[in-house]
Amino acid sequence: MNEEKNNDEINEEKINEIENEEKINEFKKVFNFVDKNNDGKINIKEVEYGLGILGKILKKKEIEQIISENNEEKFYDLDKFIELCNKNINYDKIEENLISSFKIFEEEKKPGFISKKNFIYILKLYNEKISDKDIKDIIKEANPDKDGFINIEEFAKEMLIK
Repeated sequence: MNEEKNNDEINEEKINEIENEEKINEFKKVFNFVDKNNDGKINIKEVEYGLGILGKILKKKEIEQIISENNEEKFYDLDKFIELCNKNINYDKIEENLISSFKIFEEEKKPGFISKKNFIYILKLYNEKISDKDIKDIIKEANPDKDGFINIEEFAKEMLIK
């Protein structure tokens, strides 16, 4: 009986370890997505964008708090970003939060979809410095049938897979 209990504890430990690894991989994917120049550092706007992708829309007060907690440093590396994510993101609800953040722009005539125009607006809203080429590449992936609409749930899942 005692041995069975130890096995259950070990299994639970392994499950937690795997879940934590998956969570960190998601945070890394988002970090790499917002780190457009691939220098391993992101600024506060990119942090805000990254957290937004994960479903956490920050209020001005929260942004100021993050800046003050980082000793007014202007850039955040991957470890610092993961730390921020762990503090601010409910991992169990990432996909749900991401979908909700896009649903604000959902098409009335086509529920579950956002227009290419609104999608571009969102990309620029969260990343002022995003290049036209990056936008084109993202849209190519997000709208493979080229009908001018992006399926919100499919795009959210795709973002979380990459």
